[in-house]
Amino acid sequence: MRRIYAISDGRFQTNNKIDKTLVSLLNKENPKIVLLPMALELPSFPETSLKSWVDQFQKRYGEELGCQTDVIYTNDNPSEEMIREKILSADAVYVGPGHVPTMLDKMKQFGFDKILREGYEKGIVMAGMSAGAMCWFEPYLRFAKSKFHPHYQGYERINDGYAAKDPTATLFVDERIGQVVKLDQTADVYLFKTVDGVRKRITINSPSEANTVNTINQ
Repeated sequence: MRRIYAISDGRFQTNNKIDKTLVSLLNKENPKIVLLPMALELPSFPETSLKSWVDQFQKRYGEELGCQTDVIYTNDNPSEEMIREKILSADAVYVGPGHVPTMLDKMKQFGFDKILREGYEKGIVMAGMSAGAMCWFEPYLRFAKSKFHPHYQGYERINDGYAAKDPTATLFVDERIGQVVKLDQTADVYLFKTVDGVRKRITINSPSEANTVNTINQ
């Protein structure tokens, strides 16, 4: 079973439902989650921002939710052997926010892309927030054959694909929507598609709704 947990939000919420749901998907005590904050390691981001984000992640998933947490920093020039060992022994991988193209450059430089694909096919949950949610979809890693747009707050210029308002998380199981987690009842997930030249926006709040319109593998 292949799973992607795409989080549309820029920060950890006081309500931990989104994070708690991710941990519940792992279905074991003290699951291991590996954080990849590579997009926050750029010189344009202050070191304090990277440290603050990693600290929040470790507090939420480690202290509050009882996970084993680990972090792979690309600034440490990790070996492919070390990356492979840490990722393939994890229950979930969590990619942080930032700039997706720059993140993809780093992934390819260190071989993350191939190792993550191996982990995804193996059943390791691929999660991420903001850019870390987008990266699993087209035109980036292409684990799912659609686009995913986080932070959709009503703008209309958007490509066909999925769009999610903040704060939500969307679980994709074998490239189809399996669950929508909402912290606000007005925070919806949508599928945009063009049929016979007509632009459509379909609201998705449940797997049953998604299954009637899901075209992700077509």
